[in-house]
Amino acid sequence: MLVLAGLLAPVFYWVADHWMQAPFSRYVNRALMVSALLALLPYFIKNWRLLGMGWHRTSRRDLLLGVGISLASVGIVLLMHQLSGSRQWTGQLTLKTALGAAVTALLVSPLEELLFRGAIQRSLIVRLGAFAGWLVTGLFFASVHFIKVPRSFQPDPVTWLSGFHSLGLALAPLGRLETYGSAFFCLLVVGLILGWMAVRTRHLWLSIGLHAGWIVGLKCGSSLSEPTKRASDLIGGSDLLSGGLTLIMLALLGLALWRFYPSQPSAIGD
Repeated sequence: MLVLAGLLAPVFYWVADHWMQAPFSRYVNRALMVSALLALLPYFIKNWRLLGMGWHRTSRRDLLLGVGISLASVGIVLLMHQLSGSRQWTGQLTLKTALGAAVTALLVSPLEELLFRGAIQRSLIVRLGAFAGWLVTGLFFASVHFIKVPRSFQPDPVTWLSGFHSLGLALAPLGRLETYGSAFFCLLVVGLILGWMAVRTRHLWLSIGLHAGWIVGLKCGSSLSEPTKRASDLIGGSDLLSGGLTLIMLALLGLALWRFYPSQPSAIGD
């Protein structure tokens, strides 16, 4: 999988850089996800419905409900930041940013949910038991989001070896203590919420909707506001997916969804 990611990253860069003009690190991160999905593609095709991707009578409702809940939660977080003085309104959202957020949500949310909740969580629940499988998947989901190539890494020129040079840098954050701050715990709660919804509905559509709405809300919210001098990891955090305010909001949302969807975790599709 890592070999494939190392080979794909330069290809993605050469194909898309003339119109995206994104840092090379972004292409490496996307190559890692694509290589993981390609490695599991035969398993996905064979177990499509079992993994929770089958369309049913409540799929559309779950998808829209998830988007609505997550967008509302981001709105509440923004309001909390405004009231605390940790962020200030800028209103600098552009159409390009909004469209980019929507496209990212459409691509990333179903792929990540299929990978993490459909394949990994289901397999871990079968092997480790309901609670342990759900928790370990949440921890893995949070950790993977820190496996990223630094944006400052920009090989010039990009060669076939550039992807392999970047992979060692991608794993470095996992060995640093500062990685496991409020952003890690926010992502952990997000992963647990998404995992719980997949378990309770026995499908991935509500989780996909939640994930998509968070992507759009966080990207647009980050353009509409910026941290102030009062922002800190304890109160606000440097971005919307970190800090005590976001963690509190996510914990309250998780508690509300847990009360609304009460049950013991079980494998999707059982």
